[in-house]
Amino acid sequence: MKIAITGQKGFIGKHLIRKLESSKQYNLSYFDRKIHNLFHVDLLKSFVSQKDIIIHLAGLAGIHGNTPSGKFLTVNTLATSNLLEAVKQDGKKNCLFLLASSSQVYAHTAYEKYYKETDVTEPNNVFGLSKLLAEQILLHYTNQKVVKGMILRMSNIYGTDAKPYYNSVIATFQDQVKTHQPLKIFNNGKDVRDYICIDDVVTAIEQSLQLKPITYEILNISTRRGASLSEIVQIITSIQKNVQVEYMQSKSSFINNKYYLLCDNSKARKMLDWRPKISLEEGIHNLFS
Repeated sequence: MKIAITGQKGFIGKHLIRKLESSKQYNLSYFDRKIHNLFHVDLLKSFVSQKDIIIHLAGLAGIHGNTPSGKFLTVNTLATSNLLEAVKQDGKKNCLFLLASSSQVYAHTAYEKYYKETDVTEPNNVFGLSKLLAEQILLHYTNQKVVKGMILRMSNIYGTDAKPYYNSVIATFQDQVKTHQPLKIFNNGKDVRDYICIDDVVTAIEQSLQLKPITYEILNISTRRGASLSEIVQIITSIQKNVQVEYMQSKSSFINNKYYLLCDNSKARKMLDWRPKISLEEGIHNLFS
């Protein structure tokens, strides 16, 4: 099975590569910036040619106040479109195209709601919008019978190799502990989200490679357990005893309001014969102890 992977040097990519290489079942090829370019279709044709599966992990993560909105749309949306166009022009017909998407395609709620894949998508930020547009472009190409689509809407991922101040609040807390800074908490730590360990994520990705969707499938990759930042801090301070906590004023429109962003994972559990195995307590303990 020939698999092409973008973003292999990123957080998810590093872990996925180790897992896929250790299985020795796959013929893997990686995106090479010296040869390929996500913003030039012609320079992607050799990357996608004759591949059975394309795993698209590359993208701009998170929500960064100093990042222009257009950059999210360029890196996350346009790059996906170019990759799919290269498949259309020079790829293997009906190959599997796996897109790493995000739970941020759903709206934040003021109450506890677990989103299903069929629920309305309504991103609260440009990052989520850029991922949703990438999904819609993929669906367009599945309708044209260019590829089979696999969209994985991933919750907040944490684990080793996560980048602090970029794609994981838990990684940010790790850095703050390591550099003897207080843990900085916004909105009184009330916001509730789903946090999933990278090991469980890469297992879900590998399991999804075995599926053969008729056109496309969308799966939430989550734990179906909500946790607030305050709960995470409590776990950390039970391990690291002398850590201080500093509460910061948020610029978010959700300031002073508790919000939730949670996903139901029952479809992924059924279709992938998968379930997250690492609890939040165990995952944080592994990182901080």
